[in-house]
Amino acid sequence: MTILVFLFISRVLHKVGNYHLTLGALVADFVCLLGLAFADSLRTAIPLFIAHLLLINLIFFNFDIFLEEAIGRKESTTGSRRAILLASSSLVGALTPLLSGLFGRRRKLLLAVLCWSDSANYQSLRW
Repeated sequence: MTILVFLFISRVLHKVGNYHLTLGALVADFVCLLGLAFADSLRTAIPLFIAHLLLINLIFFNFDIFLEEAIGRKESTTGSRRAILLASSSLVGALTPLLSGLFGRRRKLLLAVLCWSDSANYQSLRW
């Protein structure tokens, strides 16, 4: 399904633009992840998961287009900037399950994320 989307992406990019397409993909992916979090059956979870996988590839493709526009004609820095993007995305992909496992053992992941993001409230919550 991702291949089909990439076959027609140039038409959509010309009509909508990369910025609006990326925003739409990010919002749609957020909705898919929210749906996955609250899905109670496989009939809802499987299509949302497939849509999430499709949207993630589209978002990375759009980030690559943004990066290409930012680099411009400086071909000497193309490899290093793309390497930074790939390394940072790989680091996030590696650390997310680790942090989820560490925080998920004690309480729900939502509480851990809230504590992680707001250090002032971290001390007030009791584990």
